[in-house]
Amino acid sequence: MRCKRLSILLVVVLSVFSGSCIFQNEPLKPNLPPEIQSFSPPGLPIVLQAPSEVVIFSIDAVDPDRDELTYIYLLSDSCTGSMDSVLCTESTAEFQAVKGGFYCIQGRVHDGATHVSRNWYVTVVEETNEPPEIVSITPDVDSLSCMIGNTIEFRIGATDEKPHLLRYAYYVDGEEMRGFTTNAVYRHHFTENGHYDVTGVIHDFEYQDSVTWHINVIGEPDTVFPGGIYDLEGWTGDATGSVRLKWTAPGDDGYEGRCMVYRVKTATVPILTEDDWDEASVKYDAPEPGVAGTVEEMTVRNLYPGTFLYATVRAIDDFGNLGPIGNCISLLVRGFDVHGIVYDALTGLPAEGVVVSTGMLVDTTDAGGNYFMSDLPKYSQLIRLRDEGIAGDYGDYYDIAHVLSEFNSHFELDFYMVPVVGMHSTDPNYPKYDDFLNFMKDVTGTSGWLGRSTVYKGWHNWPIKVYNPPMIFDPPGDYEPVDLQVEARMAMAEWENGTGCDLFLEVSDPASADLEIVYFLEGDEKHTSRTIEINEDGTPDKKEIWIYVNNMLAPIWLRGDVIFAHELGHSLGFGHSDDLGHLMIGHTFPVVRVPTLDETNLMRVIYHTPSLWDGDFYLNE
Repeated sequence: MRCKRLSILLVVVLSVFSGSCIFQNEPLKPNLPPEIQSFSPPGLPIVLQAPSEVVIFSIDAVDPDRDELTYIYLLSDSCTGSMDSVLCTESTAEFQAVKGGFYCIQGRVHDGATHVSRNWYVTVVEETNEPPEIVSITPDVDSLSCMIGNTIEFRIGATDEKPHLLRYAYYVDGEEMRGFTTNAVYRHHFTENGHYDVTGVIHDFEYQDSVTWHINVIGEPDTVFPGGIYDLEGWTGDATGSVRLKWTAPGDDGYEGRCMVYRVKTATVPILTEDDWDEASVKYDAPEPGVAGTVEEMTVRNLYPGTFLYATVRAIDDFGNLGPIGNCISLLVRGFDVHGIVYDALTGLPAEGVVVSTGMLVDTTDAGGNYFMSDLPKYSQLIRLRDEGIAGDYGDYYDIAHVLSEFNSHFELDFYMVPVVGMHSTDPNYPKYDDFLNFMKDVTGTSGWLGRSTVYKGWHNWPIKVYNPPMIFDPPGDYEPVDLQVEARMAMAEWENGTGCDLFLEVSDPASADLEIVYFLEGDEKHTSRTIEINEDGTPDKKEIWIYVNNMLAPIWLRGDVIFAHELGHSLGFGHSDDLGHLMIGHTFPVVRVPTLDETNLMRVIYHTPSLWDGDFYLNE
């Protein structure tokens, strides 16, 4: 689809374009930014006549990692550099001159994680513009001689009716050394004998003027190269995405004097040859060289966190002589730290001796259940926990595999290990469960079977506040009246005695209760537990137990303790069990009267784990 024309009078809200890099080439390598091969128009200032002239912008780019590229062209009508509207999101963009002024069009090429950009500057003219006038030059003579190796500063001073529009460019023997910028100063280092013409051009986006200096360079060139750096050392940096380097300064001539600059490069493979050097990535902000023997230090930033790379440093003298490749070192880039505590979900106590790992990083929990892993790569996807030393053996706990979402900083992550406690209360004739993990996932509804979720959503708070209203029921026939409040209270005590957990707290106001027992004096429907209100995260906020006192299939006056215990189990977060040996058996009246050991074990796990947890994390390998 061809990009539509946009008036420069239209103000469009700038959207943020972002994405995840695919790393199609080598995912373990640092991501390389796109490279612009060519662009159009060339870098000279562009002058258009309002209101009809048009210019087409285009960029041709490639990505070293073969990532998919996207384009965006941004428009600004100021000199501040901030882009305030979107011109186009295609590979080319059309700009029409509508109103006079100075405009910046920035074309960006994105690979999902990084981008490169190219700026064009457009002046839209509506009225007559007076040409700029050169009033001073530095050097203030048009011909001069200098010694080889010298650096000369060139400067143009000019006046213009619109001085903020002035831009400066410099050429040496016709070759552009620096395109048009607002900086009037240019410095050139002469490293070879001969005659040179240095031309400075001033432009106001409509008219230009120029001046040329004729330079004669004489003297003998420096043929002695700087010494090699063979004592380079390095460490993981303090800031994420950084490493630290340290070396001894060589000299300008071998190991004497002072070299001009350092060139630092990194790569994902050793840098041993000139070809390796050419393919490595340049890192900036190297220190200014000291005299030979000075200890130099540098922090390299903006590296891919948690990865290994190779680094080397070379010295360059004032003639551009490059010292030999010295020693190349391997470094771990500062990554992201993860720490936390691993708990025994049955007891709530720290679990010692659990192996926590992600990728090549491994730690074992101490007596306090603490683990710590440093310098995780950003691409880390999974954390695993196990306590067994033999593959396939359960050990004391079921294994955990936790999927990591994208992270950009150090983080804390606690885990709750489910013990392998076995099954103790199943029907001896028809046991339905031979593994506690299967029982837990089935009863909590986190098995994931037949479209079920693996996420458990439990109470945010313990104990649950219960409104247990007074209720004396006089059953039909010769039965004695039954105090249902006492029956419910006894059932709550059975759950607490079996688990050793503080599960319930009776309150006198139903409005403040998390769980309310409601009696129906009419109808004979099934007793049930219902969720009445839920929190934003899907966890329960209020539940009710509905008791139909006239239900004859499960008469409350005969088996009130069992009925209350069963419905309280639902309110605590239990579904139905398929085993007849359990209180929470479904589709039939329970054979047992109180919560069994299997169920109290599961309740303890629910009690000690967060209100939201994913049963899929607990693996049976």
